[in-house]
Amino acid sequence: GRWKEGFQRYRHRFNAPGFPPRPRFDYPQWRGEPLEGKTIMLYVEQGFGDEIMSLRFADIVRSHGATVILAVRPPVYRLARSLIGIHGAVDETILMYDAPQTKPDYQCALLDVPAFIEMTPEWIPKDGYLAAEDRNYRIDFKPGLNVGICWASGKRDLQPAVAETAKQKSLTFEHFAPLARPGVNLVCLQQNHADGAALRDLGVHDAMPGVTDFADTAFIVDHLDLVITVDTSVAHLAGAMGKPVWNLVRFDALWPWMQETRDTCWYDSMTLYRQDKPYDWATPLKRLMADFDAFVADRRAVAA
Repeated sequence: GRWKEGFQRYRHRFNAPGFPPRPRFDYPQWRGEPLEGKTIMLYVEQGFGDEIMSLRFADIVRSHGATVILAVRPPVYRLARSLIGIHGAVDETILMYDAPQTKPDYQCALLDVPAFIEMTPEWIPKDGYLAAEDRNYRIDFKPGLNVGICWASGKRDLQPAVAETAKQKSLTFEHFAPLARPGVNLVCLQQNHADGAALRDLGVHDAMPGVTDFADTAFIVDHLDLVITVDTSVAHLAGAMGKPVWNLVRFDALWPWMQETRDTCWYDSMTLYRQDKPYDWATPLKRLMADFDAFVADRRAVAA
């Protein structure tokens, strides 16, 4: 929670191996200068969860009088267009070849914005700031409680250090199997899994075939009553949409989750289930399953 000094020192991440060189584009770096009447390009970095979490900062910058252009990665491009108040979202891969139509006066990494506006946990904008695009089709769920599940983080095979961390914050489908019960429609939000037979045996609907980006995933999440996940990109997506989400986090989770064990300053709709000690998923899963039993019972009582 020591964000004032923390975000200033956080800028040293650009000196670490594996981070993109700075400046990312050929525009002056914004360091908190007045923005009234200026155009600024905000660009993303790190994992997709970090990207989705930090999109909210674009509206803060806009409120300072700036015209905001968001440079995002292709899987987030359509999703970012749902943000209110930005001038436009652009696919950052295109910017490697073509300059934006409006030349920015400044550039800034989204995760540097808190440093220059001296953000504290007490005034994070956390209302649902992303929305699902409408589709011409609807998901046909059976009557009951629709619960999305995601039990593993991305593999990141080309980044060995990140891949090792992904293993530590991943579970297996078997850990989530006890969620299956009459009246509960489990919906798989896990991409690139090998659990098709196990999902079919428990009647889990695999919603991911045909999903091409986070806008597609957002459309599925929009039709759910609850999301349970250990993957941070899905957690941030559901939270950014204001959807109830239960997030399983490691004992040594990254800084956004601070040292919280249940609530988080980032999303009103999110509940954290943190490991009490390293590598111990049994304890938070026990708490989560007990809460799920109560959640299902409450819904059944309301329906009756």
